[in-house]
Parts: sequence; C-alpha cells; structure tokens
Amino acid sequence: MSWVVAIAIGLLATLAVWPERDSPWRDWPLMLSLSIGLGLSFTSLTYFLWVARLRSMLSSPHPLDVGLTILLIPVVAMRVRSWKTEQSGPDSRRSHGTPLFAALTMALASLDAAAFLVMSRRAPFGGWDALATWNLKARYLAFGGADWTEVIRCGLADYPLLLSGAIARIWYDAGHASPLAPALIGALFTFATAGLLIGGLRRLRGPMAGWLGGTLLLATPSFLKHGARQYADIPVAFFILATVVLLTVSAKQRGENRSSWGFIALAALFAGFAAWTKNEGELLVAVLALVLLVGSGRGRHLSALVAGLTPALVCLAYFKVAIAPANDLVAGQDHSTWGKLLDPRRYAMIAEAFAVQALTAGEAVFPSLALYGWLNRCARPRLEPWLRPAAALLALMTIGYFFVYVTTPHDLAWHLRTSLDRLVLQLLPGIVFVAIAALTPEEYPAIAPASTESAPAIRVPTP
Repeated sequence: MSWVVAIAIGLLATLAVWPERDSPWRDWPLMLSLSIGLGLSFTSLTYFLWVARLRSMLSSPHPLDVGLTILLIPVVAMRVRSWKTEQSGPDSRRSHGTPLFAALTMALASLDAAAFLVMSRRAPFGGWDALATWNLKARYLAFGGADWTEVIRCGLADYPLLLSGAIARIWYDAGHASPLAPALIGALFTFATAGLLIGGLRRLRGPMAGWLGGTLLLATPSFLKHGARQYADIPVAFFILATVVLLTVSAKQRGENRSSWGFIALAALFAGFAAWTKNEGELLVAVLALVLLVGSGRGRHLSALVAGLTPALVCLAYFKVAIAPANDLVAGQDHSTWGKLLDPRRYAMIAEAFAVQALTAGEAVFPSLALYGWLNRCARPRLEPWLRPAAALLALMTIGYFFVYVTTPHDLAWHLRTSLDRLVLQLLPGIVFVAIAALTPEEYPAIAPASTESAPAIRVPTP
C-alpha cells in the first residue's frame, strides 16, 4: 500500500502550496490528478536519496516520508481557513450537454481500464523499453545492494530514475518484484493525465470543455497503448500537461490580481520531475524558465521557479555527475553538426515526419479539434493573454524536439522512425488542452439552452 501513502503525501504537498483564497475543493479533479503525480514523484525521489546517500544512516526510506509528512501537515493546517468554499467561476456553469459528455467520458474510461488490464496481463512488465530499461533499473534499485550504481553506469544509459524509483519503492516495501507495481504506476499516470486534462479545462472553460478534452484523450488508442506498455513517455506527457495547466492558471490569476506564486511553484516542481523522468524533461525546464523570464521577470515568480525546480534538479545533477554515463546525443556532437544545421534536406525530412506523426500518433484528435472549432463558429483560435504562455511553451518544446533531430548523431531516418511517435504523444495532452481552451467560447455552450420561463403576456387593446 505504499502507493496510497505516496498519493496522500502528494495531496498534502499540493495543498501546502495551493494559493490562499482559492479553494482547492471546487477543483477536486485537478487537485486529485496533481496529487497522484506529485506523490509518486516525491516518494521516488526520497527512495533514490535513501539508496544513493542515506542507506548507511537509515535502515529504510520510511523516516524520510514521515519527516516530509510532518513538515507538510502544519503548513496545510494554516492554509485551510484561508480557502474559500463558495462555487464561482467557469466551473459553476452548467449546460444541457454536460451529462451526456460526462457519461461518454466515464464509459470510455471504463473501456480503457478493461483494455489496459488485458494488455497488462499479456505483458506484465510492459513493452521492450520498459522491460529493458525502467523495470530493469527498478530491480537494481530495489534489490541490487551497494553495486547498483556500477550496473547502471556500465550499460543502462543515462536515463533518470523517477519511474524506476517509484516502482522500486513499491517492490522494496513488498519484498519481491511483483508485476503489479509497474502496471499500477503505468495505470495511475495514464488515467491521471486524463483527469488532469478534465480538471484543467473544467476550471478555465467549464465542465463540458473538460469532459470533451477527456473524451478526446481517452479515445486515442496510441495513448492507452503506450500507457499499458509502461513507457516513460506517458509520465512525461503528464508532467508537461501539469506544467501547461498550472502555467495557464497562474497567468489567469495574475490577470485577476490574485496570488499565483503557488501555481508557478507547482508548475516548476512538475517540470523538474519531468527532467527526473526522461532527458526530454530538461528541455521543458529550460523552456519554462525562458517563458517565465520573458513573460514575467518578477522576482517573486523567479523565487517560485527556483523553489519548484530545486528538489528534482539537485538529485538529477548528482545522478548525472556521479552515476550516469555520458548522453549519446551530446557526446556524439562533432564538427559535422554545423553541416547538419545547414542541410535543407534534413529540415524537409523532419518536417514531413512531424506532419505525418501529428496525424497518425494523434489519430482523430486534430480532425476532432477542427470540427469543434467550426461548430463553435471560431474562425481561428482565440489565444487569451493568460493562454499565451502555455502556447509559447508547447511551441518552443516542438522547436526543441525538431532541432534534436537536426543535430542527431544517429541515422536520421532510424531516429525519426523509432522515437518521433512518442515525442508527439508527450505533447499531445498539452496541445489538446490549449486548443480546447482557445476554441471554447467564453460562455459555454455557444448556443444557450432555451429559457424555461414563460414569456410575458401581451395585452392587445380591444376596439
């Protein structure tokens, strides 16, 4: 049951930085989804700290969890009275179509859960990447003793350890390597991503927009397939979406002259955990810092950025310097890189591959978004000021991924064929969030239901 403890710690951590005078209870889908990712990430981090540095001083990682809980409870207790409990804002609007979309989303979630269970039974330890990388590292973290660093340094690449640490923590507490642990972690991140999309859109654009976003994501087979394969790209997608949602909420808070420090700190925290999951997360950290520096530059916001990034980046720096081997994409750069940057054929090849993957990996998502915009009579997306930082972040992430392929030391065709579909999936939930928020009218639905009030009687004068 260590995963339950992890989620409870995540809930406390989320509440501890939730802004004052902004009730978290009305945003319970958002808060619960954030708590799942945050809790699993924190316990993975504390387990790594215990294995790497504190095993000689502590007999188990449990005192670290207890200490973190003791620190968080008083902070949450002090904030409880400041939270408003009344319902207000977009989430209080109701429309005649909301129950239908809610039922559709729940039905899809049930079908996806059944399909996830079937795929997990067929491949208990996931696909090849999960089996050979994340779950293998988890075995050494849980049962490798003092030699686990040598094994990782010799042949398991420089991938960070969030996912492996979360699995190893459950295995350590259970005493054996049960296949239920990686499957459970995969399921929690997969469905928490859908919940996060629903909760973020529900807060900003109303419940029907939230259910629509959840329906689109849950109806994407490749998203469910990669989640059941236990690939780390789904946790990365969760962290990118969390960063996008919280960055958007914080921008809207600033526009309303309300406190946004907590949301920025949470956004930075999730960006840091993305870097602790896969190397692509390091790009997210750099892009988030750039967006905040250019868009805000306020010292208070920079302090929130530093506070949020510190826990994961400290562990990541130690791992990269003391344990991990050199990164193949960085070590492979040489004088030929300049020639690649000036080769127009590489740009054309990569652009074509991006366009194809946007339609194949995203499947029905992009045509559905186009239809949704047409039905709402939107000639073009309306990027509100509070939505622009998130759109800029996703655009810069896409550009960053593009230039990774431009400069890759590997065969370009092979590199695109074996990885681009997963990079598109990492960005897909965030793109759906920004697109629906931009395409949804301020007052949803576009056509209001007919009023139930009777028209006033018209007195006709008699001759």
